[in-house]
Amino acid sequence: MDIQGRIGGSSVGYDIQATYTPPLVHGRIGGHHIGKNILLNIEHQTVHGRIGGSSDGFDVNVSLGKHTEGRLGGNFIGQDVQFEVQGQSITGRLGGATLGFDLNLHMDHQQLTGRIGGHIEGKDLTLHGPAPAEILTLLGVVAFKVLQDDTEHSSASASSG
Repeated sequence: MDIQGRIGGSSVGYDIQATYTPPLVHGRIGGHHIGKNILLNIEHQTVHGRIGGSSDGFDVNVSLGKHTEGRLGGNFIGQDVQFEVQGQSITGRLGGATLGFDLNLHMDHQQLTGRIGGHIEGKDLTLHGPAPAEILTLLGVVAFKVLQDDTEHSSASASSG
């Protein structure tokens, strides 16, 4: 079951391409040279997996459900993620209360749309495919984190050079 979409705009954003074959989600966020691979295992409403490689990626440990919560990254350098699916509306947060991003998404006919973050540091999300809202939302949040991490890394590299 193919899942496709985009986080961010046409000039500053990443494509999302994945395949959902229970219990696995695998694919890519970004292009051939920039971005990260996706490998998630979903069993008994629990998601474990890795985004990116062993040195340049992060772990995913999330419990799915009407109220989904978990962690992207490790205990020290990572972000909490939590969201609720209420009908067609999905709301929640990536990160903490102060340094984090709101999730305001809408699911309609296998299409997830909306925004993660605010007007300045936020990104629009469009994602479609035959997967539950919780899985599409988690993929969108993961893609947002990959884009944010890569943007911060390229900004830091540009300012140090």
